[in-house]
Amino acid sequence: MKNLTWAQYEFLLRHDFTSFAGRCFKDLNPQTRLAMNWHLEVIAAKLTAVRQGRIRRLIINMPYLIDSIEVIFHPTR
Repeated sequence: MKNLTWAQYEFLLRHDFTSFAGRCFKDLNPQTRLAMNWHLEVIAAKLTAVRQGRIRRLIINMPYLIDSIEVIFHPTR
């Protein structure tokens, strides 16, 4: 992401929920590094599918971090 222009970075944040959630985490926890892992990417993909209407029901059993992603970050989109 270091080689992106501001416009490209803004486009990425608006169209890729994983990147957006990572940026939100960074803004809320500036001294903590987000350890992105496959399960966070799967949850982001499922939430994107809900937003697009491809999934109508979704239950996520979640620890604290995933709670932040779903409850705080997802409604902002």
